[in-house]
Amino acid sequence: EDDEKIFYDQNLQYKNIGDVGSIKRAYNKMKDDNQRRVELISKLTPKHGSILELGSGHGFFLDAMKKKGYKITGIEISKAKRKISRQISSTKTLDIDITQTIPDIGTFDTIVFFQVLEHISKPVEFLKNCKKLLKPAGKIVAEVPNLDDFQLQLNDSYTKFYWQIAHINYFTPKIFKKVFHD
Repeated sequence: EDDEKIFYDQNLQYKNIGDVGSIKRAYNKMKDDNQRRVELISKLTPKHGSILELGSGHGFFLDAMKKKGYKITGIEISKAKRKISRQISSTKTLDIDITQTIPDIGTFDTIVFFQVLEHISKPVEFLKNCKKLLKPAGKIVAEVPNLDDFQLQLNDSYTKFYWQIAHINYFTPKIFKKVFHD
């Protein structure tokens, strides 16, 4: 756990895969995914509803949802990413490990985590803790890399990115459903 904290605090995930660049470069790289996510979550969350983003990274999604009028909170364990997030958005970004602690921050209409679950050592416990932060009719929206992705056989760059030290769990659609139902 101490090694993991250092790994994320010092942004070693991105350094490990050779992807360290400017905030503008990161924004441009994530722009399409961020827009897709904003559109989806806007459809699933009541207008002006509450959203919790776990693994909020640079804060691009936080900023976009806040501008759309949602009450949004971020949780990011990486000190380096929280620092960037505070430059991007005035949204509250907390340093809490949901696998260890269920924070007293209220409940949410929607909890999202994009490309996070593959980094979690105990995904079922993590999801159970997330559920405790949901309103009764709340939704969890998760996005993970797909172990059945055809690009793993066709694209060397994608394959090298996919199999990285930070990914400790891998999911197929079948495994993903099972993790959510356990």
